[in-house]
Amino acid sequence: PIFDESVYKKVEVKLQHISKTGSVAVVTFNHEDHTVGNPLRHVLMQNPKVSTAGYSIPHPLEPKMLVHVQTEDYAVDVVCQGLERIASLCEEISANFEEALKKAVTVSEADQYAEEEAIMKPRKE
Repeated sequence: PIFDESVYKKVEVKLQHISKTGSVAVVTFNHEDHTVGNPLRHVLMQNPKVSTAGYSIPHPLEPKMLVHVQTEDYAVDVVCQGLERIASLCEEISANFEEALKKAVTVSEADQYAEEEAIMKPRKE
């Protein structure tokens, strides 16, 4: 079997380029791909101060993603806020999933109890 070392590498974030005003930046994420790139682009574009945001994977065999953002504010701060927004969305989804799972287990246990009761009760004829 082939051992994929990239799974165990830590994400490295580097500021590849920033404009003189600080409103345009290209940020490199090593060991990241579409899994982070697409949601980050989406969250960045929801920010009304962001005029453009996008990401690219320069080569499919190279574990690197480039994020480009142009904004009215300091671009690096906007990228950080986008990452924090993704983290909070993940926490919210996880909490909602846990709640739904508890409800499903409760309903499942109630159904199982009802089935056991039905089996135990003698039928009237």
